[in-house]
Amino acid sequence: MSALSPYPCDVQLRCSDGYPLAATLFEPPRKEARSSLVIGSALGVPRYLYFKLARFLAARGWAVLTFDYRGIHESREGQVAGSDMRMEHWGSRDLQAALGWMLEHRPRAALCYLGHSCGGQILGLAPHAERVKAVILVASQSGYWKHWDWPYKWGVWWTWQTLGVLAPLFNYLPARLMGISSVNLPGGVARQWAAWGRRPRYLFDDRSGLDTSLYRRLEMPLLSVSMKDDPFFAPPRAVEALLREYPAALIERMEVRPGDLGLNRIGHFGFFRDKCRALWEETAAWLEAELAR
Repeated sequence: MSALSPYPCDVQLRCSDGYPLAATLFEPPRKEARSSLVIGSALGVPRYLYFKLARFLAARGWAVLTFDYRGIHESREGQVAGSDMRMEHWGSRDLQAALGWMLEHRPRAALCYLGHSCGGQILGLAPHAERVKAVILVASQSGYWKHWDWPYKWGVWWTWQTLGVLAPLFNYLPARLMGISSVNLPGGVARQWAAWGRRPRYLFDDRSGLDTSLYRRLEMPLLSVSMKDDPFFAPPRAVEALLREYPAALIERMEVRPGDLGLNRIGHFGFFRDKCRALWEETAAWLEAELAR
C-alpha cells in the first residue's frame, strides 16, 4: 500500500444488514480535510483502480474513501451467497454504508461523490445521497440496449439475453471469461443487471420495483464526464438517458476527446490512469469551486 501513497489506511464498513465491506481511506498528510469524497466503482471493478486518483485528491486536501461492493474483490467474503445479492444492494446498502461512514468519521468535511459507470446509476438508492454537496459522474449511463448505435446495440442486447439465461445458474457468474467484468460477478447482481438492461428506463422502470423517488429530489451540482471514444460502454444517448433521471440536479456536461489531451485513447477506464491527470486537475477544481459557492 505504501508504494501507492504515504497516507492510506484500510477500514471495514458495516452495512445495515451486517455485511462487511473492504475499504481504503486516503487523507491529507498534515492537515484535517475540509472536503471528503466517496468513490463508487464501476461494475465488478476492485477499488484499487481508483487509488491513484484518491492519492492525488488527498494530496490536494481531500479525504477520499474507496470501497469494494459486496461480492467483489476483498468484499467477497460474507454470509450472503452471490446468488442472493442484488445490484440494488450496492446502492441501498453498500454505498449507503460508505457515505454514512464518511459522514460519521469526517463530519466537518463537505461530502462529495464520484460515481464511475454503474456507480453513477446507484447513487439515488442510498438515502444519504441527500447529504452529498456535489457529484461527478464518469462514463455513467443507462443500460437499456436501444441507447446504443449499430453494431454495439446488438452486442449489448446479446449480453442481456445471455446473462438472463446464465446468471440464475451460478452463485458467481464467470464474467471474466465472458469479457463482461474484470472479476466474477455475484449471480444475483448479474441477473438483476440484465433485467434492468432489457427495460426502456433501466432500473427506473416500474417493473424494477425500486423506490427511485430520491433521484428526483437531488438538487446538487452534477458534472457528467464522458469520453468520445467510449461507444461500447457509455455512448452519448445512454449518458443522456441517465442524466434525465436526475431532473433537479444542476447538470454540466464534459465530453472528452483523447486528442484534446494528446492521447490516442481514453476509453471507459482511462480517466483513472496517470495519463489523464489533466482531467483530475480540471474536475477537482470544479468540485472545489462548487463547494466554495
